[in-house]
Amino acid sequence: GPGIAFHAVQHRGADGRRVYDLSLLAMAERGVELIRRIQPHGPYFLCGTSFGGRVALEVATRLRAQGHTVAFLAMLDTYAPGYPPRRRGLSPRAFVRYFTRLLKPIGLKDQPGWVF
Repeated sequence: GPGIAFHAVQHRGADGRRVYDLSLLAMAERGVELIRRIQPHGPYFLCGTSFGGRVALEVATRLRAQGHTVAFLAMLDTYAPGYPPRRRGLSPRAFVRYFTRLLKPIGLKDQPGWVF
C-alpha cells in the first residue's frame, strides 16, 4: 500500500557481468548488507521464491541474531523437507553432480572452475 516500500535483492551474477555468490551464506550476508543499507532497522518483511526462500530464511536468521525484528517471512516454491529426493547409492562425485544440476537456475553452471 501507500507508504510501504518494496525492494528486491537479486542474486549476484544474474546480470551476467558480476561474480556469483557461491554459497547460501554469502548470498545471505550480502542480502543483510543491502537490506540494512536501505532500511537500517526493522521490522523487516521478507519473501523469497524458489532457492531465494532459503536465502530469505538465512537473512531472517541473521537479522534476528543482530537483534532486529523480522515481522514476516514468506518462502514461495521453496525446497521442502525431503525435496529434492535423495538418490541412494550414488558415489560422492555423482551426488555432487546430481545436486549441482539442481542449482543451475541460480547460475552455478556458468561459474569458471565448475565442470559438470
